[in-house]
Amino acid sequence: LEIPNMAFFLMDTKFFNALSKISFWTYLIHFMIVEKMSYEQKVDFYYTTSTIVPIYVAIAFMSLCFGFLGTILVEVPFSKLEKMLFSVLMKSGKGKK
Repeated sequence: LEIPNMAFFLMDTKFFNALSKISFWTYLIHFMIVEKMSYEQKVDFYYTTSTIVPIYVAIAFMSLCFGFLGTILVEVPFSKLEKMLFSVLMKSGKGKK
């Protein structure tokens, strides 16, 4: 009974919350980057290990960078705005009762 509680406690830290936001943005952006890189390819070639690894690393790195930017530029400001608006609404709702 204590192990699930410990797991929930460890996963509910600021580090894992930030990591989950970044990974969700990376998930959202990853397919667009894969599409863009594959559709802009001008030459047909056979994929080998020596060609796949650099492409994979480049796509993964770009996805992580854009995921981080999306988290910093969109997710964090809008979550702060949401908290601010809800706190104002909750205070005004309590005052009317």
